[in-house]
Amino acid sequence: MRVVFFGTPDIAAFVLRHLQAQGVEVVAVVSKPDKPKGRSMKLQPTPVRVAAEELNLPLLQPEKASDPQFIEALKELKPDLFAVVAYGEIVKQAVLDIPAVAAINMHASLLPEYRGAAPMQRALLDGKEETGVTIMHMVRKMDAGPIIAQEKIPVPSDMNLGQLEKVMGEVGAKLLADVIKQFEMGAPASSEQEESSATLAPKIEGAECRLDFSKSAACLHNLIRALSPEPGAFFFAQIRGEQFVVKVYRSAVIKEEGEPGTVVLPGKGRVLIRCGRNTLEILELQTAGRKRLPAKEWVSGLMGGSFEIISDAL
Repeated sequence: MRVVFFGTPDIAAFVLRHLQAQGVEVVAVVSKPDKPKGRSMKLQPTPVRVAAEELNLPLLQPEKASDPQFIEALKELKPDLFAVVAYGEIVKQAVLDIPAVAAINMHASLLPEYRGAAPMQRALLDGKEETGVTIMHMVRKMDAGPIIAQEKIPVPSDMNLGQLEKVMGEVGAKLLADVIKQFEMGAPASSEQEESSATLAPKIEGAECRLDFSKSAACLHNLIRALSPEPGAFFFAQIRGEQFVVKVYRSAVIKEEGEPGTVVLPGKGRVLIRCGRNTLEILELQTAGRKRLPAKEWVSGLMGGSFEIISDAL
């Protein structure tokens, strides 16, 4: 079965490598264009591009998947199946109609929950104890196609986005490979989604990344998990008379109360911040422009001083 693979980030690159290892006939790979990154703004290849080149697979990187020349190039490949994993663009119907058999998508939630661009982040934000991966038929409406297969994934209370993405990639890659093999034997069964149960998972906006200590410690702990390692939840702090952005990567909830936003340094390198309910212990953090550190090392850099949370933006 001739498969064209669409994907862009690390999770998609992992899935692509797994499909190739399982003997899936990937005839071409489609990824979003490379983007400039870092201070030099040098173009960085997408993880899927890197994987495609390692595997010696033909690569297409259109500016838009709706580009007529790109559509013609896809048709010339005579694909049976499109397999889409975090491509980064809504694929138009003119493209979905090209494969002879189907266009399928691996989505990082138990659909119909968390349709949209940030299902893993939103599940962590909501404190879900379980999420999963879905393989579905692609239709014009976003993430609304019939479900072919699903597998559940437990979410421990300390799991962050990077860890969940790793598990999601491993589970999803195996499930997608199994579904492709089912298509080789005939169309697998599928079931329509229950629209009344659908929820959305929109992209995380910058303003959502700021820690608001009037909220509960549990809420902030979930935000930190959902944004770690990237882009990172943050607060503004005043340290030795200077203002800094401080990002937080790991935390824990402590059942102690106090005035929200109050910083407590009880010794032994611990950093506690009182919240609207309970207290947030900061376990790993980073002052802007400096290294990411465990709390104990970060506190030692204060040289016996302290810091305070400030509400004004820099």
